[in-house]
Amino acid sequence: SQVGFVPNSFVVYVDGRRMGLATFNTSGWADGAPVLVPLYSGLDDTPHEVVLLKSTEASFDNHGEVLPNFVTLLRFEGPDGMAAVAPAALGLVPRRRVEFLGDSIMAGYCNLCRLGRRLVDKVATQAANETPHQAAPSNWATSSFADAWPNLLCGALGAECHVAAWSGLGMVKNCCGGETIMPDIWFRSLATVGAADSSDPHGTEVSNLWNFRRWVPDAVVVNLGTNDHLDWRPELIPAFNSTYLSLLEAAAAAYGPGVSCFLTCGPMSDRYCNEMEWVAEEARKRGIKAHAFAQQPPSIQNSCCYHPGDGGHLALADITGAFIRERMGWPSEAEEARAKAGAEVKAKAKAEKEAKAKAKAEEAKAEEEKEAKAKAEKEEVNSKADEQEEAKVEAKNKAETNAKAKTVLAA
Repeated sequence: SQVGFVPNSFVVYVDGRRMGLATFNTSGWADGAPVLVPLYSGLDDTPHEVVLLKSTEASFDNHGEVLPNFVTLLRFEGPDGMAAVAPAALGLVPRRRVEFLGDSIMAGYCNLCRLGRRLVDKVATQAANETPHQAAPSNWATSSFADAWPNLLCGALGAECHVAAWSGLGMVKNCCGGETIMPDIWFRSLATVGAADSSDPHGTEVSNLWNFRRWVPDAVVVNLGTNDHLDWRPELIPAFNSTYLSLLEAAAAAYGPGVSCFLTCGPMSDRYCNEMEWVAEEARKRGIKAHAFAQQPPSIQNSCCYHPGDGGHLALADITGAFIRERMGWPSEAEEARAKAGAEVKAKAKAEKEAKAKAKAEEAKAEEEKEAKAKAEKEEVNSKADEQEEAKVEAKNKAETNAKAKTVLAA
């Protein structure tokens, strides 16, 4: 069920296969009413991995007002005998963990502007007779986190990822209003739960503080600064630098000295790249594993609402993934593909060897059973022959005995 009028989009993956551009969305759902949504069909009774991804980001307005707009998963239904199994029991434990903190570029804002426009127009037409706020096109059809570069990168890395990305938010100043900034969000479990004191936009309730021990990443990737507009708000630079550095120090304290922090800038603006480089250098002086990287692929075009389109996000995932792999010492995609192919060849050879050994063992067993059967049949024949011979001897002896008896009587 959904509470709120802004539609949300979801993508379902079954055994790693994506079920459509958007498997289902909540447009047209009655407020708070339960809705039964088919996720998949036609699966056999072997274990399968099913992933449900919310592909739309949080809703916001330019005044920072938080309006209820959330989806509640009530239950999962299936055929008799269906049971939920922990991923670890199926060997689906990710090898890597990566955390992301960013803005609209990470969230995938408007990245499907070409693909989704028809869907937006369709929804707007269907809602023409509804209330004005329902008729207004939303970004559920033109924005897809499933196609955003962090999600694409996580898939390529085979990583489990946590992503905190919200359009319009900055490191120290948002582009379009509101006082809560992304470093505030990083400390929270629920992003919209602020401090009990309404005059404090940066704090949160103690019960809402995130427990960083629950999930420790190998790497933290940050791209914040586009919305701060340091080029025409240079007075923010000192606060930007100090806040950024404090965030990295907090991450290192929360996750331990082994975590690697990747600071990125671009592709919509390079006006904060110098500040990012300074922060990375200062962090390294403090013993933090900090790496700075400018996300400026040569082929990218910010052609979707001034943001990267789907092709741009593919390029961002490729160049950022290559940089992270190199700095983390993780194999390249080509190396992983070769290793996977080699493992598959070895597994196939092992399976064939085991199959041959099994067939040979079954053949030997069958031969043993055949020989045992033949031996038993031969023994049975010999036994019958012996019995017949014994019967003949017994009959002969009996006949001789009778003959002797007759001779005695005759005498």
